Amino acid sequence: MSVSDLILYFESIEKLYPAGIPTRLLTVELDKSNSSELKVLFLGPELSTAGVELIKAAANKGLKLLDTQFKVFSINSLNQNDVEDILKRENPACLVLFGNVSQHFKNVELLLGKRQSLYGVEALYTLSPESVCADVSLKKEFWTQLQIILEII
Repeated sequence: MSVSDLILYFESIEKLYPAGIPTRLLTVELDKSNSSELKVLFLGPELSTAGVELIKAAANKGLKLLDTQFKVFSINSLNQNDVEDILKRENPACLVLFGNVSQHFKNVELLLGKRQSLYGVEALYTLSPESVCADVSLKKEFWTQLQIILEII
């Protein structure tokens, strides 16, 4: 379609509505039904401000998640039952584990960068944001791992 064709199209639409195009035709309704649904739960050791900011940037900018669609939980003072309770209560579409969390998942072999199922939830074990902040050469590997989340959600 050329520019002149586009102009002719808009002129023909304008002729159909001499009083102006009705607002109801200009209003776009966004589907907000899933905008507050928790999609990703990040779970790992306590993070520094830089670690939290890295997760937030990856979730917002890279994964295109709203702040209401992901949460970050510290696993430091939790036991295995607490983790199961959090998963039942929060009901995320995806669980992202990072750092030293193996003691909380005793009967599970966590595979770095691999999609797994834990307690009926799709899960991903990834590099710790703290490690990535300390060694920027790990950013590419971290982001490659996080892209698996897009397959899940």
